[in-house]
Amino acid sequence: MNINKSTLRNLLNPFYTHVEIVEETKSTNDDLKLVAQNINEPFLLIAESQTSGKGRNGKSFYSPKNSGIYMSLLIKQHISKIDFLKISSMVGVAVCKSINELYNVNAKIKWINDILINDKKVAGILCESSIKNGLVDYLIIGIGINISKMGFDDELKEIATSIENNTNLKFDKEILISKILNEFYNILINNHDFLTYYKNNFYLNNSDIEILLKNSKISGTVLDIDENCNLIVETKNGILKLNSGEISIKKSKII
Repeated sequence: MNINKSTLRNLLNPFYTHVEIVEETKSTNDDLKLVAQNINEPFLLIAESQTSGKGRNGKSFYSPKNSGIYMSLLIKQHISKIDFLKISSMVGVAVCKSINELYNVNAKIKWINDILINDKKVAGILCESSIKNGLVDYLIIGIGINISKMGFDDELKEIATSIENNTNLKFDKEILISKILNEFYNILINNHDFLTYYKNNFYLNNSDIEILLKNSKISGTVLDIDENCNLIVETKNGILKLNSGEISIKKSKII
C-alpha cells in the first residue's frame, strides 16, 4: 500500500519540515547527499522501493516494492556535539521500541543498530555524515524495515525476516514511520533516556561472540554498552572497547 503524504505529515512532529515520497529510487541515502548542501531543515525522503538499497559495510539492503519502509532523514541541527555512534544508537532504540510497542514482538538491537526478531534481521540502519572543519556538517540516517509477509532467497532466508512473518498484526506504514521518527525526536531533542532501553533490549548481552575486523578474528564475551554506546568485550588479551562501524559481529552459537 502506498504511503499517504498528507496522513503522514499530520502524524509527524513539526520538526520534520520537509517530506517527500517517491515511487522508486536507487538509494534514498544517496539522493539526500545530492541535495544536502542546499537544504538546512530536516528533510525526510521515503521510497516505495529501492533498486540499490544500502546497508552497512558496503552491503546491499533488499528493498522490494510494497514490502517495507525505506526512508532517509537529513539533519543538520542538533548533531555537532553528539557523538556519531550515539545518534546511530538513538535511531536503533527508536526503531526497536516502535516495532515492539506496535506489533507486540520481542525485537532486539544488535550492535550497532540492526534490529532482529527471533535471531533474524528485520531492520537495518545506515548513518552517513559529512565533516566540515572538524565538525559534522550534516547527517543522513537511512532506515530500512521489512514489514509485509515475504519470502527470501537462499542467501537471505536464514538471516532475514519481516514483521508480518512474525505476527498477524497489520498497521499502516504512516503509523510506524511517524512513531519511529517522533520517538527519535524525543530522544534527540528532549534528551529522553535511550541507553536504558538499549541495554534492556540488547541482543548480544552476555553473549560469546566473534569479531571480524579486516583479516583478523577475535573471540570474546560481551560485557556491556558504555555511556558512549561503545561495545565492551572481554577477550583473552583483556578488555576491548569497540566503536568502529567497520566491524562484523556474530554470536558464536549461530556462526
